[in-house]
Amino acid sequence: MSIKLVTSTLLQLPYDMGGPKQQFMGRTRTHMPMLLVRVETSDGTVGWGEAFSLSCAAVTQCAIDKIVAPYVVGKEEDNFKPLIEDLRRRLQFAGRGGPLAFAVSGLDLALWDIAGKKAGRPVCDLLGGAKHKSLPVYASLMRYDTPELLASACHRALGQGYDTIKIHDHKVEQVAVARQTVGNNVSLMIDVNCGWSLDETLSYLEPLAELKLKWLEEPVWPPDTDRNLRVVKSKTNIPMAAGENATSSFPILDSAEAKVLDVVQPSITKIGGITEMMKIARRVQSGTPLLAPHSPYFGPGFLASIHVASIMPYEVPIERYFCDLPINPLGQIIEPKQARIGVPTSPGIGADPDPMVIREYQAQA
Repeated sequence: MSIKLVTSTLLQLPYDMGGPKQQFMGRTRTHMPMLLVRVETSDGTVGWGEAFSLSCAAVTQCAIDKIVAPYVVGKEEDNFKPLIEDLRRRLQFAGRGGPLAFAVSGLDLALWDIAGKKAGRPVCDLLGGAKHKSLPVYASLMRYDTPELLASACHRALGQGYDTIKIHDHKVEQVAVARQTVGNNVSLMIDVNCGWSLDETLSYLEPLAELKLKWLEEPVWPPDTDRNLRVVKSKTNIPMAAGENATSSFPILDSAEAKVLDVVQPSITKIGGITEMMKIARRVQSGTPLLAPHSPYFGPGFLASIHVASIMPYEVPIERYFCDLPINPLGQIIEPKQARIGVPTSPGIGADPDPMVIREYQAQA
């Protein structure tokens, strides 16, 4: 069968984070974006994927609609891995990364969804079979401006059963507030989003070490070289985590081989979808380094991350944004219960987006 149609739809979903909402690219993040990719085959089978959007939704949607879709429509989808590889190679002239890689990721997820539906099996079965029925989830807190708001968010997370919490506040003082709030029996991480210079990072290592972090995530700019991370790692025993900004398996596998990372964090909606993510999953089967996918989204990308994680011999920690969505297009399947999330068992990725939610929350990029 061939690919008949590829379309994209941007949703803007209301959310509550328990405090003032963050700014991205100079704009307040009033809603949670979700960029869906719908693929329909010539026999009428429909698959759903998700492309990373956040502040680049307009560019990513353009890449899907104007570059990716025209190239793949009419091509065979039964054996789609060569198609994905061919597409990635053809896009190298435009840099391969960024919104182009995000667009390919969304397409790849939709094609895996179709493959599972046609086989009548969940995607994890096609990847070798799930080794777990559920996986642990950690609360990935959003950024708060005051110690009081951060402490309140930590208390809410504890009340929902989380025993692992990640914060995004870039001040060591805020990490100390979080540690004091959650106590010593809760695992605590900080994601700096490449916000510190190398000198700043080195100056923070001693106080951070006293706070007994599970990992220190992307402490230093830039994210696409191991040079600075190697220096940081030589100065501390705090485990290092990175990888969410990679748009192919190559830099993550290079970092794993160089042993500069203790935790690798590919983002399935950025890196090239399941096809590319599996290249990393196979390399880290032993847990050295640990796979901990970047997955702070609520659509097919979140479910796809769970499918890949479920085939690993160890329990992979699943990242989940700690905020409330009054409504989402996938319903309860994306909602953790006592800090665990079930591995989807329905054919394909696990659930189709609710068309009523799509109609109500569809937005222009």
